[in-house]
Amino acid sequence: MQVGKRTVLASSFTGGPRDQHQRYQDAMAVVRKKGKPSLFVTMTCNPKWDDILRALRPGELVENRPDIVARVFKLKLNELLHELYSDGIFGCVIAHLHVIEFQKRGLPHAHIIIILKDEDPRALFVDDLSTALHKTGWLEDLWDTKEV
Repeated sequence: MQVGKRTVLASSFTGGPRDQHQRYQDAMAVVRKKGKPSLFVTMTCNPKWDDILRALRPGELVENRPDIVARVFKLKLNELLHELYSDGIFGCVIAHLHVIEFQKRGLPHAHIIIILKDEDPRALFVDDLSTALHKTGWLEDLWDTKEV
């Protein structure tokens, strides 16, 4: 490789510009073929999850064990995806996409797009459920993000 010589990364290089462009085009093709998204779900990792805290040795800090955080998040994400896609808790899923990102503070989160068959009526209660959980304070207790 020469200094100053332009190098183009192939689309097989995960995370590169060509890979990202290809993934975007694939996502747009799914929406074009299957219809507009019915649900947009975000899942964020909570460093206070019992599974994470139990895996730490005495005196260890969560921010020093990104391996544990990533593994627990992936396991919980897989459970959520199974409930969403296979169990169909919001309805019959005909297409789905998801991406995992890491926040600046190092915690992973996932963005999930779901396309339901003919706007399944089970999805209609989602906004009401979210509002009800927020008003009761249940969500704040579940997703407490204060310092660990």
